[in-house]
Amino acid sequence: MDILYGAGSRNRVIGDVIFHCHLYPHFHEGMWTLWRIHDRLEDGCGKLPDGTPVPPLLPLKDREEPPKKDDLHPGYPNFICGEAGEPPRQPPCGVLDAEGNVVVSPTPLEEANFVENAAPGALYTDTCPCHTTEECENVKVFEIALVQAKITYNQYGWHDPEGRFFVLKEELEHYGGLESYIRMVEEQKIRVEPLVIRANAGDCIELRTTNLLPEFLEANAFQLKTRTDIVGHHVHLVKFDTITSDGAANGWNNIAGARKYETLVERFFADEELRTVFFHDHLFANAHQLHGMFVALVIEEAGATFHNIRNGEPLRFGTQAVIQRRDGTSFREFALFVHDFAFLFDKDGKPLNPPAVPGSHDDPGDELMIRLIDGAHEEQHVFNVTGMSWQKEVVDEKSPLAASQTLGVSEAFNLNVKEPYQAGDYLYYFGGTDDVWLGLWGIIRAYDRYQECLKPLCKGKEMILPLPPCPGKDDVVRRYEVAAVQTELIYNRYGDHDPNGLIFVPLEDVDLVFAGKYTPKPLILRANVGEWLEVTLYNVLNPNHPVPYFDYPRVPLDLKHKPSSRVSLNPQFLQYDPICDSGINVGYNNKEQTVGIGESKRYLWKADREYGACILQSFGDMRNHRYHGLFGAVIVEPAGAEWYENFTKRKNPFAEQAVITAPGVESFREYVLFIQNGIRLLDAKGNLIETAAAGSEEPVDAEDTGEKGYNYRSERFVNRLERDKRVWKVFSSRVHGDPATPVWKAYTGDRVIFRAMMPADKPRNVSLTIHGHLWREQPNDPLSREIPLQGGISVGNRFDMELKDGAGAPGDYLYRSGSFGWDVESGMWGIFRVMKHTVRCRCKEMCGRLLKCLK
Repeated sequence: MDILYGAGSRNRVIGDVIFHCHLYPHFHEGMWTLWRIHDRLEDGCGKLPDGTPVPPLLPLKDREEPPKKDDLHPGYPNFICGEAGEPPRQPPCGVLDAEGNVVVSPTPLEEANFVENAAPGALYTDTCPCHTTEECENVKVFEIALVQAKITYNQYGWHDPEGRFFVLKEELEHYGGLESYIRMVEEQKIRVEPLVIRANAGDCIELRTTNLLPEFLEANAFQLKTRTDIVGHHVHLVKFDTITSDGAANGWNNIAGARKYETLVERFFADEELRTVFFHDHLFANAHQLHGMFVALVIEEAGATFHNIRNGEPLRFGTQAVIQRRDGTSFREFALFVHDFAFLFDKDGKPLNPPAVPGSHDDPGDELMIRLIDGAHEEQHVFNVTGMSWQKEVVDEKSPLAASQTLGVSEAFNLNVKEPYQAGDYLYYFGGTDDVWLGLWGIIRAYDRYQECLKPLCKGKEMILPLPPCPGKDDVVRRYEVAAVQTELIYNRYGDHDPNGLIFVPLEDVDLVFAGKYTPKPLILRANVGEWLEVTLYNVLNPNHPVPYFDYPRVPLDLKHKPSSRVSLNPQFLQYDPICDSGINVGYNNKEQTVGIGESKRYLWKADREYGACILQSFGDMRNHRYHGLFGAVIVEPAGAEWYENFTKRKNPFAEQAVITAPGVESFREYVLFIQNGIRLLDAKGNLIETAAAGSEEPVDAEDTGEKGYNYRSERFVNRLERDKRVWKVFSSRVHGDPATPVWKAYTGDRVIFRAMMPADKPRNVSLTIHGHLWREQPNDPLSREIPLQGGISVGNRFDMELKDGAGAPGDYLYRSGSFGWDVESGMWGIFRVMKHTVRCRCKEMCGRLLKCLK
C-alpha cells in the first residue's frame, strides 16, 4: 500500500495511528498494531514514558530533517500528560461536562506543543485550513446524542431491548426531550434509522457528541454484562488530529471519549468529495455496533445542497435526500446500512438474530445514488439490485458495469444508477441465502406519475430515459424456449450427487433429460449487443415428486416449510419492463411473474449493451431451488458475433466452451464458469457430505455449510486421497485422471475470456485464480491494475476476465479458489489446458483464412 500524501496524510498528523482488521472478532483476538508518526528527530537517545528506549529513525535522504528535541518539545509522546500504566487522560479542552465546563485543561508542556491555531479537537495538528475557520459560521457543527431505547425492527415484534444509536439533539428537543423521545421510539411512534449527516468537500466539521447512555449493557442470551462507561465517534477518511479526535485510545494518545453526560468535541476536515464516510464508537466497538451504533457522514461535492425528498426544503439529516449539484442537476440519494449479528428477540422475548429493511422511492429517469454502508459486525454480504446497474467505480467511466457489490464491516460504496429503468417495483436484496432469509431485502419504487410525497428532481439535458417497451420493426429478436426440470446431478465419477437437482435446459433437450441421456450443465443463452431476447419458460417439474425441504445447507432461524414448485427467470443488466418481464413477484407489480407446473410464460429483454456475463436467477423459491442448481446465464456478445463450440465448427448458443467471432473483433475462446457455494451433496453411499464440519467439535456457521464446485461438478480431495494417499499428487491427472470440473482448452497465444460468475448460494466470499496468468481487473481500462486473483466473489458477482497475452505456454494450469481450506479441498478447482499448435492445425487454420478471404 502506497499511502496517499505519505506518513501523517495531507494534514501532517502526528501520534499513534491504529492499523487493524475491521472484522471485530479478528480485531478482538489481536489482529492490530500501531503506526507511530513522530514530530521530532529520533536519534536513539530518547525514551518512551514507560522507559522503553526509542530506536533511532533516520530521515529519508530526499526529505527535510525533522527538528531536534528541546525541553519544551520533547517529541511525541513525551509531551502528553499521563502516567505509564494508568488510564490515559481525555483530550485537553475537548470534553465538556453537563454544565459546559472543560473537563481536562492542558498542561504547560502540552500547550507548548499545540499548533498555532489550536481548537478543541485539533490541538497538535492544524486540521482545517485557515479559510474554513476564520469565522465560526464556516465550521459545520453537529450536536449529537448517544441514546439507548428498545428498537423494534419489524411488524412481527423482533426487537433489541438495548438498541443504541446516534441522534441529533435537535430531534430530542423536537419530541419533547430525552425521556419523551425514548418513550415514542419504544411505542413505535418514531421509526429509528441510522443517522446520516451531510457536508461538502472543503468543509470544516465539528462533532459534539453527548453520552446519554447507561454505563452498562446488561447480560442476556447474547452477551455478558459489559461496562461501556465511555464512548466516542471514530470517523473514517476525513482528516483530523489523531491524538485528540480519533474517537479511540491508541498507544500514547488521549482517550477521545465522553463519560456519562459529558460531551466530546472533535474536529475534522473534508479535504475532497469523499462520498460515503462511515463512523462509529471505537472504544467499545465490539459491543456497541451490534446494537446499532454506527453513522454515515456523506461528503458531497463542493457547492451541492441537500433537500427533503417530499417538499424540497433544506435537509439536516436523513437516509433519503435529493442532492442538487452546482450545475443545477440533481439525483436521489439513499443511504442503506446492512447490519448482521443484531441481538434481537421476538415479541415473546425469545432470543433471535436478524433485521428488516426500508424502501425507497423515485420516478423513472431519476438518477439514483445508493450510499451503501456495512455498519456491523462480522459477516460478508453482497448487495444486488434487479433491473438496475451502475459503474463499479463512481468516477471512472471505463470501470465495468455492476449489478452487485460485495462488502464487509465498515466498508462503504457509492452506487450511482444512471442506466435506464422503467416504472415499477424493483427488488434489492443481499444475495446470500442466509441474508435474504433473515430479511435483508427491500423495494425501490419508481412511480409512473406525480406523487405528492415525492418532489420531482431538477433534471439536466442528459436525463435518463426508459427504453421502449417492445422491439421496433427492424430490431432483431432472438427467441429461446427453456424448461425447468428435475434431474439427478452427478458431480463426479466417485458418486457425489444431488438426487434432487433442479436445472434449466433448452426445451428441445427435455426428452433427453427424462431418458437419462443428457449431460447436465448450467443453462447458457447468448445474444449480440442490440438484440432483444424473447425467452419462453416452461415448468415441467413432476407434480408427483414435489421439491423436498431440507434443513441442510442450514440457514439461521430456519423454519420447516413447503417448498414452492413455481419457477421464473430474471436476468442481470438486461433492460425489461419490471411489471411484465422481471420474473419477480415484488411489491405492487400486479402481473404474475412465476410459472407453475404445466404452465409457460414469455419474457422479453433487451441486450442494449455488450454486458458480457449476466446471471439468470429463478425467484420462484430462492431458499429451496438455487442450491439444487436452478440458475443460468445470458452472455451478451459483440455486434454481429457468431458462436461455435470450442474446437468445432458447430454453432451452439448453449456452449460452455465457445469460440466467438465478430466483424472487426479478434476472435476469442470463451469459457463460462459458474461458481457454486453451498451445494447439498450426498456421497455414493447416500451419506450427507459436510466438508466444513469434518474433524470439528464446534457447530459450523450456517454460511459455511454445503459443498463447493463449478458448473454442476466438483472434485473433492477426499475422493482422490482415498485412492492414492500422496497429497502432493492430488491434482495430478497422471495419477487420478482429469477432474470432473471443466477442463478448459486453448492453444498457446489464443485470446481467452473467462466469463466467471457466482449465482448460488452462500454469502461467504470466495476467490478465483488462474495459475500462470494475469488479467486486467477492469477489462476496458488500460490503466487498470493486472491481477492474478479475483477476490471478494459472492452471490450475484460476475467478472469478464481476459487473459493478458492470451493462453500461456503449453501445459496444464490450475484454476481454483484462493482458499484451500474448505474451498479447494471441497472441490472448487479445475484445469486450464494449453496445447501446442501442431503443423496440421496451423495448415488447417491458414486454409480456413484463405477460404474466408476468397468468399
